[in-house]
Amino acid sequence: LDSFGVAPDIQDILTAQAQLDQLEVKESVEAQLQRISVPLSLVFFTMFAYLVAGSIIFCVWEGWTFLDSFYFCYISLTTIGLSFLFS
Repeated sequence: LDSFGVAPDIQDILTAQAQLDQLEVKESVEAQLQRISVPLSLVFFTMFAYLVAGSIIFCVWEGWTFLDSFYFCYISLTTIGLSFLFS
């Protein structure tokens, strides 16, 4: 028996159990962090806001029509590229 009055084997088992519990908690927290989800409506709203804001900026800075500016921002966001506008 050690100074705590517990046999070494039992002490090792208790230590291992405590470490296992800590590992399970850590894995649970990591799993929750990996499952963070963003509502689809927020994604579409953000994309639309980007398109509208960019369109307004290009209307003012470049003198383009709103439709041309919106189309430019759309093809830039979707990475289609400038090949449709400038060949």
